[in-house]
Amino acid sequence: MRIRELTKIGILGVAAALTFGCASNAADYEMLKSQHESDMQRAMDMAAQANAKADEALRVANEANSRSMATDEKLNRMFQRSMMK
Repeated sequence: MRIRELTKIGILGVAAALTFGCASNAADYEMLKSQHESDMQRAMDMAAQANAKADEALRVANEANSRSMATDEKLNRMFQRSMMK
């Protein structure tokens, strides 16, 4: 009878350990999942900021190119006028 009681206690102990172990793993999983989602959101925010900065840089570059082309055209007209004289 004593071995049977020890076996029952052992089985209950193993079941309790598995239950607490799984609960611990589930809590760890949820914590890691939450941290991962936070990191992903932060990365997406940083990517959006980088994209906005790149768009601004492109706008500035296009504006500078436009000014450069206008200046080049003015110089060409001045050169043409000087050649006609």
